[in-house]
Amino acid sequence: MWHDAIYDLTSVENIGDLWLKREDKFSPDGMHNGSKFRQLIWLFSRAKFPGVVSGAVTGSPQLPMVAACAKHYGMKCVQFTGAKKNMALAGAKLGANENTNAASFKGRSITS
Repeated sequence: MWHDAIYDLTSVENIGDLWLKREDKFSPDGMHNGSKFRQLIWLFSRAKFPGVVSGAVTGSPQLPMVAACAKHYGMKCVQFTGAKKNMALAGAKLGANENTNAASFKGRSITS
């Protein structure tokens, strides 16, 4: 399970006189990585909600990461974005409903 991986120690790498924390190596699904993905897994593994609503800026990897977590944990996902089409499509491929107009979501239930 993904949530078991969040407690793994982050690897470090020594380059010359520097020790680098390599959070980019954290990738339990083999596609998404990093500390933000680790935090999303922690949050989703504890949430008892039917779904998630997320918004992100153009080009943000948040779109596919949130959609991947929602899919993995069986939650509905709605995303608001002005992202480039390729990032929005990445989230859509993982089951997220794309909506670029936040006002159109007002008052709607995520379960609908």
